[in-house]
Amino acid sequence: METEEISLRIQSNNSIEQLKIKIYGLMSAVVFQKSKYCVLKLYKHLPHKFLIPEIREMYQIEWYDYLEKIRRTIGGKTWLPDTQVIIYINNKFIGNHSDFSEFINENFTINLPIDTEFYENLITESFKKFISNPDRKFVYLNLTIDGTSLGTFIFMLYYDELPRTCEYFINLCNGDKIKKNEEYLCYKNSTLHRIVKDRWLQFGDLGYENNFTNETTIDAENFIIFHDRRGVLSLANDGKNHNGPQFVVSLNPNPWMDKCYVAFG
Repeated sequence: METEEISLRIQSNNSIEQLKIKIYGLMSAVVFQKSKYCVLKLYKHLPHKFLIPEIREMYQIEWYDYLEKIRRTIGGKTWLPDTQVIIYINNKFIGNHSDFSEFINENFTINLPIDTEFYENLITESFKKFISNPDRKFVYLNLTIDGTSLGTFIFMLYYDELPRTCEYFINLCNGDKIKKNEEYLCYKNSTLHRIVKDRWLQFGDLGYENNFTNETTIDAENFIIFHDRRGVLSLANDGKNHNGPQFVVSLNPNPWMDKCYVAFG
């Protein structure tokens, strides 16, 4: 469904004050995209009623870190398990997408697309915009158990800061550059072989006797990225000149890894 084809009719309560809406949410959530779309349409059609909205759409890691922080400060409805949107009006917290819909219905009449596919397309466009940063590169890995999909990791690589390390990781994802015993090495069909609860996940055991040989590892490029949050991607090692191919995803801040493991995404 094209945006231009949508019929939109807005009526407002003339007594309502000028509003500044702030919306924070999970980029991949349909309810966030619907709330964002509604906010933008209200501002477009009623600029005398709405100030420029503040919209912040986040990837999963950033969103859940944000949500954890505001739960400690705001509490209340932020603790609902399906919270994927947080709305403020004139700097006052009003709740999630349901609360926002209730507020809109009380004060405005607005027809929005009801087709879920329309909002899924908005999610796709948001992802495309997010990964358009020319200084960064993105890769993804699909996880399965006995052929059943668990989901996908999407990694943003700091190619502008560690180009050699990022290229090394990309080559192992593609399986077309790094060889051992005349065979190209690749993460495809490798295992998540170590889970340290609440600390980190370890991947990239490629199945041969010694993962950390000169022909399959890389020197430390630098240590400028810190393990200061959940989601940091870094290379495991058995010494500073033997980094990779195993890699680690932090589940929480791991400051002890700084200067030990090369973080690059």
